[in-house]
Amino acid sequence: VTRTGLSELDAQVVCRLLLDCSSDGVLDESVYETWCERQLLPAGVLDDDERSTYMRLLSSLYDAFNRDGRGAVDAAEFASGFSVLCAGSKSAKLAAAWELLDDDGDGLLTRRGLWRYLRSFLTILMGACEVATEEGLNTVRVAADEGAIWLSTHIFTQAATNTIAFNFFADWCGVGVWGAGARAREPVTGAVTRSPTKPAPCRRKKSRPQRK
Repeated sequence: VTRTGLSELDAQVVCRLLLDCSSDGVLDESVYETWCERQLLPAGVLDDDERSTYMRLLSSLYDAFNRDGRGAVDAAEFASGFSVLCAGSKSAKLAAAWELLDDDGDGLLTRRGLWRYLRSFLTILMGACEVATEEGLNTVRVAADEGAIWLSTHIFTQAATNTIAFNFFADWCGVGVWGAGARAREPVTGAVTRSPTKPAPCRRKKSRPQRK
């Protein structure tokens, strides 16, 4: 992640690029793999073995979200979790992910929205540590689901409301606002800060039915 420059990419821009790769809110596996090969594998940095290991990691992260095995994942949820691997402060990444899952743009998340938000981070973090076997990935999926349900229930019990704002969540998890709450309401724009190259949007495939 460090040697390839992934950890130097701006989280907000990478999230937007992943969404640009999606169709009807769904990120196709082959499109994701092509994007990774073109944008996250700078030439001459890794040898063949390292390249293979790195690609397996990136594929494993996708597979952790591929719950029904159809090769189609929720693009917003995946991008939210993927932001953990990118550059930026903890508060900035949390704010960027919050915006992705704020479907109506009012700055608030429902119980389901918060569950998806938390599940995205738990899935990516546990998926990066788990051996990429179907059994292992199923363990990750179940643990992420259950952990996100428990956390969201706990947070909403404290909030005593039907929706919560980012500032409340930021204070709850100990990162404070630090201006991040305002950023969560702003459009995700700008260029990737990476040297010597920067990612570009991938080509999208034709529209496919959204997974229900």
